[in-house]
Amino acid sequence: MRNLASLWRDLFPAEQCRLAQLLIERVVMADDGLEIIWRGQGWQDLAGELAPGTIGAELQEWEQQEEGV
Repeated sequence: MRNLASLWRDLFPAEQCRLAQLLIERVVMADDGLEIIWRGQGWQDLAGELAPGTIGAELQEWEQQEEGV
């Protein structure tokens, strides 16, 4: 998940939207800035998608191999 920020630009817009909806419950705007309310379950769901033996883990491993080339 540390690489999510670096991968963000490479994701399709639909996947960016899906991840944002998965991870963010709401954004509160105030005069002094914004507050992001995260979905705790969303982070757990994302971690589950990247667990060993899942397609997400395989894609992550493939991307890391491509970076090493």
